[in-house]
Order: sequence, then C-alpha cells, then structure tokens
Amino acid sequence: MAKDKETILQELKSRTPKSGEYWEQSKDLMPGGLMSGARKMEPYPVYVERSKGAYTWDIDGNRYIDCTMSYGVHVLGHGPELVLKALHEQCELGMSYGMPHTREVEFTQRLIECVPCAELAMVCNTGTESTMLAWRLMRAASNKPVIAKFEGCYHGWHDYAQWSVFADPETMGPEDRPNMSPGSAGIPDGAKGTVMVLPFNDNAFRLIEEHAHELAGVAIEPVLGGGMLTVDKAFLQKLREVTQKAGILLHFDEVITGFRLALGGVSRNNRRAAGYRHLWQNYRRRTAHRRCGLLQRDGGHRPENR
Repeated sequence: MAKDKETILQELKSRTPKSGEYWEQSKDLMPGGLMSGARKMEPYPVYVERSKGAYTWDIDGNRYIDCTMSYGVHVLGHGPELVLKALHEQCELGMSYGMPHTREVEFTQRLIECVPCAELAMVCNTGTESTMLAWRLMRAASNKPVIAKFEGCYHGWHDYAQWSVFADPETMGPEDRPNMSPGSAGIPDGAKGTVMVLPFNDNAFRLIEEHAHELAGVAIEPVLGGGMLTVDKAFLQKLREVTQKAGILLHFDEVITGFRLALGGVSRNNRRAAGYRHLWQNYRRRTAHRRCGLLQRDGGHRPENR
C-alpha cells in the first residue's frame, strides 16, 4: 500500500533529527534558511556529512544513492581517486595566483577542439556570470538592446534572466504571447524593457520575426535544467533557421548538460540546429565548478555568421 505524503514526511523527520536541529539554526542565519533556493525541500533540507562514489551520508548517518551529483558536476561520482590526486598535486603548487597559468592555455585549447563552432573561450566562476556576460556580448555585437528567453528556462540570478522561470498559471498570460513574470521582488522595471519572454511553441518564431529589429539574441536551454526536459530537435533546428535568417545571435545555455549530452554539447549532437556560428556557452568543469563561454572571433557577429 502506497504511503501518503504526510506519513513519508514524518518518517523522514524521525530519521533526520540532527538535520532538523541545523535547519532551525539556519533559519535565523540565512535568508530563507538556505544559501540556494534549489536546496529547499520538505520538511527541511537534509544536511550532508560526506560523499563518496555514488553515495552521500547525512549527519544522522543515513546513506543515500545520490542521483543529483551536485546538479551534474560530479560526472565521475564523488571523490574519484584520479581527480583527488590531481587536486592534491595542484594544491601543493598553489590554489590561486592572480596571474595567468599554462593550464589555462592547455584547457582552453582542448575545449575549443571539442566544440565545432568555438574559436575563443572564457572561464567564469558561475553560470550567472557567464550568461550575464554572454548577453552583454550579444548586445554589444549587434548594437540592439533586447534578449529573448523562453518560458521556464533558467539562465542565472541576474536581473535580466529572472523573468518567467517560474510563474503562476493565473498570471502567465496567453500561450501565444506570455506575460513577463519577475522571479522575485527587487528586479528593476528597467530590466524588463531589455528582455522578452517567448512561449515554447511555434508562436515563438513569429514573435522573433516581429521583434527582429530590436533583438540582440535569443537564449534557450536545449535541455531545461529544471526537470531535465529535452527540447525537440526539430524545434531547435527551426529556431536556428529563424534566428539566422533574421540576423539574430542564438545562445545555447548548457550549464547543466554540457558535455554530458555529447562531447561538444548540442553543437556536435545536433549540428543542423547549432550550425557553426552561434554563441555556445556554459558547461561545468568536473570538480572546480567553473563555467565557460565559447564564441567565434570578430566575424561571429556579422549577419551571415550569426
């Protein structure tokens, strides 16, 4: 017989009393009790003590099979020996220099070789930083003010990206032309005028064509990180055709999927959609939690190369 939700929550609370105690402390120390809203869960978050391989142990001693792997970071599992060995060797040489390092050149070269459309690369500390810089770059290259994003796609915490990631169905607006729904209070009205929200249907193509005169770029997650929903290949191909015809840059945000989808990401897995001339951006490095932006050289902003 299936257990109801309340029974399951009570069982979890009985198994995790120490996590419950830490949660009570945390609520008085952090906004919302957490460093990230993504970790919110009922009845409270489970606090981790350690992880190894496919497993994670909480502070009450419970062991879990970890299906999240820090939201995709640990593609080799927790604490693989070859990664720990490499980290230890590098720590002996220094953690941060404030100066260039030869590994930057080596890593960038290998990264560019993997991605068909990439000619240049930049490493950022967070996905939010990399999307913010990518959108700024698209505006600078096109001399247009507006970035279009799709409903439900998450591109970071910055003011330009926090629109219609989550929305109340009663305020979302019509399917063919969604309303702009801010992700939180405090997002200035000025940011709203530089972003446009597209529906996940064929009406998006019409809206892109209507607003081509002001669109610097169109951003999309080929696989939505919130729920791992895969966008149909035919839709991505049509999006590539419409943006290319209109001379609009196309931004594939692959923070969550990256090279897990294919070595080279969507660019290699679906070349008809990606082409060789769009802004491909963001994948997580294995252990250091860095994000990357990949782009073409100066010619990448020309209409025939978008």
